[in-house]
Amino acid sequence: MGLLDAADHRKKFIKQLQEDYINEMQLSEQMKLHAQAARYKQYREKLLYLSEAERKHAEIIKQLLEKLGAEVPKDIPSVHEDTDRNLFEALKRDLEMDHEDYWEYYELIHDAEEEGLVDFLPVLNQLREDEYQHRETLLYLLQKLNPYQS
Repeated sequence: MGLLDAADHRKKFIKQLQEDYINEMQLSEQMKLHAQAARYKQYREKLLYLSEAERKHAEIIKQLLEKLGAEVPKDIPSVHEDTDRNLFEALKRDLEMDHEDYWEYYELIHDAEEEGLVDFLPVLNQLREDEYQHRETLLYLLQKLNPYQS
């Protein structure tokens, strides 16, 4: 990798971390809104747990950005509850987004290796594993809320 390529690669890596920071902050807020819409306490609790977990992910990504001397995004676009969708449909959409995040962490892990950021690898791998668990929780909720089940 040439010098210019290395600089471009680092910029791309930082940009992806910044985007992931924004996504995690938005997903945290989205889960809070879903919790408010949930009828049953056990579903609210799971959604609030996911909200807090996503907020912690954002904090971890913020620390990674700071280690790189990169700017942490300050303007996080606000999230609004989609009133055209019921909770089941909203969680289904969130599951798809979480699935994308899971695979993006694989890309970040690969990029961190190429950048020689070996101290980032365990952190990024843990975030990836957490996203897998979040997907499992969302799948559980979707199975319980499925309006098409007989």
